[in-house]
This record gives sequence, C-alpha cells and structure tokens, in this order.
Amino acid sequence: MVWSFTNRTKNKTMFYIPEGFAHGFLALEDDTEFMYKCTDLYSPEYDSGLLWNDETINIDWRLEEFGIKEEELTISDKDQKNKAKFDKSKKIF
Repeated sequence: MVWSFTNRTKNKTMFYIPEGFAHGFLALEDDTEFMYKCTDLYSPEYDSGLLWNDETINIDWRLEEFGIKEEELTISDKDQKNKAKFDKSKKIF
C-alpha cells in the first residue's frame, strides 16, 4: 500500500507512522523540520531502508508537479546507502 498527502500548513501537524512501516517524504521547503518519536532508542545496526526510487514500488514523488528535477534532490547520506530492492516475498524490516 502506498499513500501520500501534502501538508502545506504551518501548524506543526503531526501524523502517526506505525513501527516497522516503510515511509519517506519530500520536503518542499529548504527549512523543513521532520521529527520522529520512536518506540525505543535508535539502534543503527537494526536500521534498514529501501531505495527512494525503487522501480518495484514505483512511488510517484510528483517531482514534475512541484517543479523539481531529480538532480536537484538532496538525499541524506543515510538514505544514499540504501541498496535494498523491494521484494514482497521477503520481510526486509
């Protein structure tokens, strides 16, 4: 299941991401802050992720709609290390 929404408010809107739920976001402003409240201490050895542009999942990031070119994206160092391809026959998280 893939879903998306655009939050254009400045009212500090919060939303819930269930534990183990793959998620990603596209910040439309340079000074965007995204904060996590975790269920436990962060343990990098258990962290994993998918490629943001994985062809199997095929997320429509709506870059063209927002006037953004792929080469203009800033992908975090952590996310650049993601090599996992989505395989629905395996549990990767």
